[in-house]
Amino acid sequence: MQKILLVENDVELGHVIKLHLEEELRVYWAKSIPRAITMLDEPNIQMVILDVMMPSEGRWSLQETGHGCRTGLLLLEEFILPRKIRTIVYTAVSSPHLDDCKTLMQAHPEIIYNVLSKAEVSARDLVREVCDCLSGPGGGDESD
Repeated sequence: MQKILLVENDVELGHVIKLHLEEELRVYWAKSIPRAITMLDEPNIQMVILDVMMPSEGRWSLQETGHGCRTGLLLLEEFILPRKIRTIVYTAVSSPHLDDCKTLMQAHPEIIYNVLSKAEVSARDLVREVCDCLSGPGGGDESD
């Protein structure tokens, strides 16, 4: 069964997403940046669903994170991109931070599969995006 890491600090939304994804995938859920960093070392994580707006919990300064609006981007740049794990950014942030996400996606299309707005894409639609990404080229394998 394919493994994905959900990085989402909104407990209600996280439960909904996890519930939908668990029908098809093994889901690891990190509700904080430190937990996400630890879970990224889990073997065979094929994908990350990343919320951009997360508390930094002291890892980065408020200025670096744009008062929390860029924390997920720092996680992406420092920990996810070097591991080359396919990622869907699923966020409530708006411009200019959303534009930063899209710029990163253009620079790393082999890693960042899509940038989706929570206001426009339902949890069910997110699940479809995840399944499309995992079944497409570079989407990972079926191994544990």
